[in-house]
Amino acid sequence: RQPLSPSTPFRALPHSPPPSTDALLRTLGCGYRARFIMETAVLLEKNAKEAGVGTDEYLDGLREGKLEGGLEEARRRLMEFMGVGRKVADCVALFGLGWKEVVPVDTHVFQVCCEVSHSFAVS
Repeated sequence: RQPLSPSTPFRALPHSPPPSTDALLRTLGCGYRARFIMETAVLLEKNAKEAGVGTDEYLDGLREGKLEGGLEEARRRLMEFMGVGRKVADCVALFGLGWKEVVPVDTHVFQVCCEVSHSFAVS
């Protein structure tokens, strides 16, 4: 199996997951996140359909260099998905979409940086 890279193509979702998928995801250990996965799949399909593209094309369009509006727009679109906040959106942008200028920062790191520097910049 080859490792993923920012140029690895996304695989299209064939359709919205059936309701029984939630139970399956829970038995696979996803716990409360099963609902997030289900909601994300449904919203991804909806957003792609509204954009007139497939789900893989929609996600591919969020890559660095392909999106009008840049990183901020990619981050905004990612944060529309249930359970995705700033840090997760930044992780996806960096590791999955090729946005090299982003540095994911969690709340604990942010607090320490603010205490140490008193002028930690956030964009």
